[in-house]
Amino acid sequence: MKTTEPMYSRSAETDSMNQNKSIAPVKTINIYHPRSYKGNNPITAMYQAMSTSDSVSDYYYFEYNVKSFRKKVSVRLPIKGSILFSEDFMPIGYNTNLNTDVPMLKYRGNCVCLYGYSQEQIASCFRIPSINAHVVEFELNEYWSSNLDISLYSDVQEGEMAFSFKFYYTVKAVDSNHEYNIAIGINSTNTLDEGTEYYNAIENTNAYLPCIYIKWQ
Repeated sequence: MKTTEPMYSRSAETDSMNQNKSIAPVKTINIYHPRSYKGNNPITAMYQAMSTSDSVSDYYYFEYNVKSFRKKVSVRLPIKGSILFSEDFMPIGYNTNLNTDVPMLKYRGNCVCLYGYSQEQIASCFRIPSINAHVVEFELNEYWSSNLDISLYSDVQEGEMAFSFKFYYTVKAVDSNHEYNIAIGINSTNTLDEGTEYYNAIENTNAYLPCIYIKWQ
């Protein structure tokens, strides 16, 4: 089982409590996008210069620039999911002060595309629904406001990308009103440890996806 990342608190008093008490702040993380509902592994996203249908890819986008001299794809990829916190914690909000990372695509370990929005804009995509105060839902703009330079992969017209999104979410302990910043991770991996599965995490602050195969023609 992959281990959870540590919790970060705002005071020495809550740090001490964390050392003396086993706390499982997250019950489940569910990722709805990016996801293959067709059973593809890796997830496939097609950028195509011709507006024809594609019944194989999980995501299909018409992209004129594939055939232009600029050789850049304007990245579109949805990011949507939910986090269920335990009854011992009340979610407060996405922490724009601690968060420095944004969603990104990596190729062979190197970042090749960053989500082009500020931390405040990302924070506005998180909400706590009125029907359950322990749930956080998020849905980011699928238009990344960022380009992928496809000339780097022109020999094969495809590239296997790893998705990564790490952020802190602030919660409050019900029994003490102390606040904690929970490190959440959504990452691509080609291998899963025993007891883990793609798209759904149980009592784990890390959720995992297959890699994303970006193709163009």
